[in-house]
Amino acid sequence: LNLSAQNLFVLTWLGQNQQPSTYKVGVRLKKGSFIIISDLDYYNYSIFKYHLGLEYRQSPALILRIGTDNGPLSAGFGLKHKSLALDFSWYKNLGEDVYRVALTSTLGKKL
Repeated sequence: LNLSAQNLFVLTWLGQNQQPSTYKVGVRLKKGSFIIISDLDYYNYSIFKYHLGLEYRQSPALILRIGTDNGPLSAGFGLKHKSLALDFSWYKNLGEDVYRVALTSTLGKKL
């Protein structure tokens, strides 16, 4: 079980909120090569959004993902080599295809 709160102190610039307060609760279940992840977001005391996903670790270097982001289907994969990770995702937003790519590196030892 994970809990988080983001943007607790909302700053206002010219009368407009820049970032909404967000509260999240989520769970992660692992069974062999599969991981099921689910979370619920609560924005500004009025909007709920949910996320549900399934990961399959084909090998230590390849992770396949599929899920839903508050309704629409999402999919992606991750590639890992030593301290580098490349993640690719696809989902629909208002009928448009959205693609995201992330390249990350781990520095130092894991805690």
